[in-house]
Amino acid sequence: SLNFLIAEGYVDPNSIGAAGLSRGAYVATQLAAKDERIGTVLGFAPLTRLETIKDFKATSNPDLLSKYTLENLIPDLLKKKLRFYIGNYDTLVSTPYCFSFIHALSESAYQQNRRFPPVELIIYPSIGHKGHGTPPEIFTAGSSWLAESLTH
Repeated sequence: SLNFLIAEGYVDPNSIGAAGLSRGAYVATQLAAKDERIGTVLGFAPLTRLETIKDFKATSNPDLLSKYTLENLIPDLLKKKLRFYIGNYDTLVSTPYCFSFIHALSESAYQQNRRFPPVELIIYPSIGHKGHGTPPEIFTAGSSWLAESLTH
């Protein structure tokens, strides 16, 4: 657990980030929303709404899926630094849904008088199956951003 890692001295409690790819980005964002110690989030091809994934579409309770959209976490993410990368035509997790989440988070921050919220979306040319691939240079750029964010 995070408490264990901090207690053992593996993690600086003043500089914690969470990162992930696709569903991992979804989980990283969920964790950051629930744990105030996580101040930075990095997501690659992030899932933002469960209903975009075939495995979840078959559920008999669509209201349950909408309950877990990342947009519902916006109040808990307003003080976080966040950067998402997504392909310009990702049909697996949905480029438009990702944009919608980032836009809603930015709008909410703006409404709370945070004129320059540290929320970014970087869109790159899609690659891979359903446009859901992430090229090595994007992983490198994101990792560098995360490392720099955690040292400042």
